[in-house]
Amino acid sequence: MSLSIPWLTTKEPIVLPGSIQRYHFGDTDNHHVVDWSVISKGEVLIIFDESAMPTTGIGIRAKVLRCIEEPELSGVHCLIEGIERVHFKVSDTMPEQAHVEVIQTNTASEEDIEAVLNTLTSQFKEMLKADDQLPETLQHQTNLFEGPERKAYYILSNLTLPSEQRQAYLEELSLINQLEMLIQWVRVELKSRQINTRIINEVTTKLDDQNRRYFIKEHIQRLQQELKGTDDEAISELDALEKRLKALPLSEASQTEAFRELKRMRQMHSDSSEYNVARSWIEYLLSLPWSHYTEDSVNLKSAQSLLDTQHHGLNKPKARILEQLAVLIRKPIGGASILCFVGPPGVGKTSLGESIAHAMGRNYQRIALGGIQDEAEIRGHRRTYVGAMPGRLIKALRAAQSANPVIILDEIDKIGRDSRGDPSSALLELLDPGQNKAFVDHYIDIPFDCSQILFVCTANTVSTIPPALVDRLEIIRIPGYTRIEKLAIAQSHLLPRLYTQIGLKSDEVLIDEPIIAHLIDEYTEEAGVRNLNRTLETIHRKALRQIIEGEKTPVNIERISQITEFLGPPTSIRKQIQNALPCGMALGMAWTETGGEILYIESISFQGTGKLQLTGQLGDVMKESAAAAISVLRSRATALGIDGAVFKSHDIHLHVPEGSIPKDGPSAGITMLCALYSMLSQKQLIPRLAMSGEITLLGRILPVGGIKEKCLAAHRLGVERIILPTDNRHDVLEVPEEVRQSIHFDFVNTIDDVLKIAFNPKPNQD
Repeated sequence: MSLSIPWLTTKEPIVLPGSIQRYHFGDTDNHHVVDWSVISKGEVLIIFDESAMPTTGIGIRAKVLRCIEEPELSGVHCLIEGIERVHFKVSDTMPEQAHVEVIQTNTASEEDIEAVLNTLTSQFKEMLKADDQLPETLQHQTNLFEGPERKAYYILSNLTLPSEQRQAYLEELSLINQLEMLIQWVRVELKSRQINTRIINEVTTKLDDQNRRYFIKEHIQRLQQELKGTDDEAISELDALEKRLKALPLSEASQTEAFRELKRMRQMHSDSSEYNVARSWIEYLLSLPWSHYTEDSVNLKSAQSLLDTQHHGLNKPKARILEQLAVLIRKPIGGASILCFVGPPGVGKTSLGESIAHAMGRNYQRIALGGIQDEAEIRGHRRTYVGAMPGRLIKALRAAQSANPVIILDEIDKIGRDSRGDPSSALLELLDPGQNKAFVDHYIDIPFDCSQILFVCTANTVSTIPPALVDRLEIIRIPGYTRIEKLAIAQSHLLPRLYTQIGLKSDEVLIDEPIIAHLIDEYTEEAGVRNLNRTLETIHRKALRQIIEGEKTPVNIERISQITEFLGPPTSIRKQIQNALPCGMALGMAWTETGGEILYIESISFQGTGKLQLTGQLGDVMKESAAAAISVLRSRATALGIDGAVFKSHDIHLHVPEGSIPKDGPSAGITMLCALYSMLSQKQLIPRLAMSGEITLLGRILPVGGIKEKCLAAHRLGVERIILPTDNRHDVLEVPEEVRQSIHFDFVNTIDDVLKIAFNPKPNQD
């Protein structure tokens, strides 16, 4: 039989046919392996070889029972069952594969084999009897194996031989010679075990129960003398760990805990699972940057230049970052606030955190918190549990290799909670300067000083962050971008990065500014630039394909028709709001986690009994706003020229489209009122008008939030006039100048002011 299978090398004793062995392959082993998941699904060739790249020889064809990648332990653990001895040759064309053929053992006469095998079996049973620590049943196991080869493999597996001797046995092609080799090795081990038993008996007769401690030391010394230090490798490993632990800058209590674990390891067998758990813990302890701090290199002018280069606009957030850096120059420890950038997706919140790290010359790590529900993700698992791991903070510190990195806590508003605990409670300690000097991860179980870490948080909204956590944060609002800002970002940032990303030269694809503006207006309705980046990437990928297929270079994108060929027809609703709305429809503005949005509200009436029907997946507050709008109109029907009987003879249906999206809040109050009044009076609202404000039963207009985001969304879609509560006048000052110049703002106090403006074909422009 000849076949090709993947191969693995090991310096550990090679697995024998009919036996099962556990292997640990480190990061520096078997670099030819491409995918461990492929290895774990079939058969492999196990080779004992001290060279880096074997080519031909004798190994064991084996079956992989289980193979688990464990990055925290720096390698892969595999459980492997030996099948048969084979001759192998590594493939020239596929170096990760080896051709294997079964080896036919040269056998002598049955009489000779039986005679030698009987001698071997009797010697082996005598060896087992000489060891008082082995169970008696083990002496009868040899009879369970059929055939001389299987019996010989079983005996070989029970001998404590160096890997080289096992390999020598496998390379011997004569069965008689193999059995004779085993006889010699069994005799040597028999003598060794007899000496071991004699030592135990001699020492035991000299000592009583009160001197057991002395007995153990005496036993170890005699074993080292007789067996010439066969356990030197494990002892040297522990000595090396002890030396490294002594050099670790830990507190006295922490060092006591670490050396207590090391002492436990000295009392365990190196192959036991507890030994490996303890070793992994100590190695993780040694890999952490307990006292390694990077030196800050903060220059405010350089930092400002870096921020301006990497981010367009965002003047207020950048000014606050520079203030933060100024504080860190004067007071590096404990002086800085914990900034939390809040804004819609794609506006550069996470990249601002990266820029802070670059400006300070610190290492940088990002911790994604979205969807975390288990507190152990932050604090880690107790190391007594199977599969225990440190929390994400300790992992980030290990990756950063410094005790004062900049760590981005991304999407802090997306943290959940369940029966396994509340992750936000762990963050409360972590983000409190008074507590994080001794943050304890459950896996490490030793306090780590996190006071010099600069934390930066990001979120889409503050409303879902626990109040106690918000109290520890300084909220920095990141608004959406205007059309002009998006054009500048596309030309200065997105396109240069895109050329590098997909391998284009800057002169191979040329795209005109009006085309980018068309993409912004007709294909991307967003506060940030993420979808714009994806759209540009799609266009440039298609252009790159044309170049590679041999069409002309450069590809000049200068016509709208080319965009339609690349992306299909536009999906924007911009043209819809430029025309007058039908009676019964009004245009509102809403705030969401992804920025501002335009909200259409429709209403109709029909014969009925005066019922109000609300649809569009409205929240309780929004339903109350609709009820308030109906009540206001009914109470003022005569003054507004509405037939009051309609409220008893007709049912009214108010609908907010896009019913799959939940909607709530009081800010649609005046929009609902205008939609209902338009339907009842059969009057149209003036074109391209949007509004936002809460109403009361007495007709007052109350202020609402999210004005800046709402105005930016309205501006993107071509709104030319906005009605807002008078108390929101100061919020308009936060709206970019470009938007304020293109939109007329009306500020109102009562519903009379609203109706006068919204339904007047020629309203006052003052």
